[in-house]
Amino acid sequence: VDTSPTFATWKVFSPGVSRVGGSYNVCYCANYDTSARTNLFDAASVAFTACDSDTEFTHSAGSVVVRGADGGQAFECAKNTTCSFTITGYGLSAMDLVQVISYSADGAACTSGSPAASSAFGVARTNALRGSGLQRQFSLGTTVLQNTYTVCYCAAYNKDIWGVLPSPASAVCDENVEFSHQAATVVVPGAVSGELYRCHKGSSCIITVAGWSLRTSDRLRVQALGMPCGTAVSRAGGFIFSPGSGTATSRAFQAGLATEPSSFTVCYCPSYDGPDDDSLPCSDSLEFTHEAGNLIVRGIYVGNQYRC
Repeated sequence: VDTSPTFATWKVFSPGVSRVGGSYNVCYCANYDTSARTNLFDAASVAFTACDSDTEFTHSAGSVVVRGADGGQAFECAKNTTCSFTITGYGLSAMDLVQVISYSADGAACTSGSPAASSAFGVARTNALRGSGLQRQFSLGTTVLQNTYTVCYCAAYNKDIWGVLPSPASAVCDENVEFSHQAATVVVPGAVSGELYRCHKGSSCIITVAGWSLRTSDRLRVQALGMPCGTAVSRAGGFIFSPGSGTATSRAFQAGLATEPSSFTVCYCPSYDGPDDDSLPCSDSLEFTHEAGNLIVRGIYVGNQYRC
């Protein structure tokens, strides 16, 4: 859009929203018409049109660098694990930040979205740990709440150059609106925590787990009550079960016949392959990253003696 008068010493152009990072050459046409034979005839002005041919953009006016994330990346972080990932892009810097918001398929939601609650991640807005102009590594701390999230990117952007927003005009990446585009999505698979499951002595025990992004490769571990999940302490004892029927938000685990009344801790592994050496998910107690709840087997003990 040209907003300046004729024969001015400056002109303003707006090429629209920048969508792909990179360095671009700006070519200029100074109302130049090479030849009537090679240009389009404009019936309204009864003349041939200038600047309608590539050859009429005769010289470079400069360059434009579009900085930011490539977009479209997808990451997965198991519930109750450290969530780290590497964003790729162009012109990335140590001053860049990411912000996690509730999932939205619309990239425009980044400029209006608020950071995810602290109950979802250790941190919802953070700067890069390390990297280069083409990639930057970020860490959101420990994942807490199972769900899908959108990762928004701020390429050291300061929209508030006039000082009209609440924060200082010199600050970058401190307003939601400055997280201008979507960089990635993060899926946090796992079970809903704090559930209470009940079975009865002498009957088949089926534990139905609610959660997010649950899969047939997930596993359930039933262990002594009070024993923490995801620790080396829980390696001793415990029983592991595979899911039967279910969906991405609900899986049923057949835990066999309940033989004695008792209480247990139920731990969940969302197909997570931890730092062990076998490259197999759910093969170690450390990979049962979080507690799904407690299991109570109701009934009476065998061998009780009663006197009247």
